[in-house]
Amino acid sequence: MKRITRLLSFLLAFVILLGATPFSATASASGDYEYTVNEDGTVTITAYNGTDADVVIPAQINGADVTVIGENAFKNTASLISVSFPETLTTIEPNAFEACTSLKAVVFPDSLTSVGDYAFFNCGSLNSVTSTPYLYDIGTHAFHNTSWYINAPLGFLYVGRVLYRYIGLTDDNAVIQVPDYTAAIAPNAFEGQYRIDKILLPVGIRRIGTFAFKNCYNISEIRIPPSVTVIGEHAFFNAGPVLKGAAESTIDSYATEQKLPFEVDNTLDYLDGDMDKDGEVSSSDIRVMMKAVVLSEDCDHERFLSCDIVYDGKITTGDIREWMQLTIA
Repeated sequence: MKRITRLLSFLLAFVILLGATPFSATASASGDYEYTVNEDGTVTITAYNGTDADVVIPAQINGADVTVIGENAFKNTASLISVSFPETLTTIEPNAFEACTSLKAVVFPDSLTSVGDYAFFNCGSLNSVTSTPYLYDIGTHAFHNTSWYINAPLGFLYVGRVLYRYIGLTDDNAVIQVPDYTAAIAPNAFEGQYRIDKILLPVGIRRIGTFAFKNCYNISEIRIPPSVTVIGEHAFFNAGPVLKGAAESTIDSYATEQKLPFEVDNTLDYLDGDMDKDGEVSSSDIRVMMKAVVLSEDCDHERFLSCDIVYDGKITTGDIREWMQLTIA
């Protein structure tokens, strides 16, 4: 009986341990690709072993959607001149195409939301980067040392709606107004712009990347709207400005945690779902939202921001569902 009890205890412990074991992807191969299957059943391409000049990445491998190009997957593929991405792709991980020295152009699909650190670093022949409004997250130096970056004109350099870099010389004590359509500030975007005095960010911007304002040591003020929900580490490294924003916003909490000077400025505030701009979310707002979704009626910038409740750069039925939750609450 004791032996049976011990055996049952061992089996129970084994089952518990098995259930606690994290998902582990097993590498497989399909044609020129190595891949792993993710927890949600989609596929990450982990390596490319071909030599084709023109590569069309498949939308599916063995019936599973390809959603991720993995870290280093195409790194140092000197033969690669062009690559076509599937509409299933959501993520390009760090260094995925680093040093693909013959790659000339990339066109990102609407599905792509994230490009990792150094993803296209040292792609010297890359002279064209075409993106969509739905790409929000771009990593550190993702497109540095490319022809596209090296030969960029002075001013604001964008990938989709992400401000990748502010390039150019400014007068002393310059005031920079970042354009309204900006969705995010990439890492290091303003690094070293020591002549700037003030930076005004538009309502609707969502992310500020790591070291975004590094060594902007003469900046006295940055106005940050409450739409900003993600702020990278050391975003204001060696900058030391007074941060201005709405009370109880992300920048308010960030300034407190980082012990940075902060002043409340509620003129920067706006209300998710307040489409008619009457200061409250109510049934009168749904008419404007329905016109935007059903009739594809254009909204002005502030109305668009209030309507884009799920922060994906477009107005869809998902925003209507979120709006209903706001009114119920």
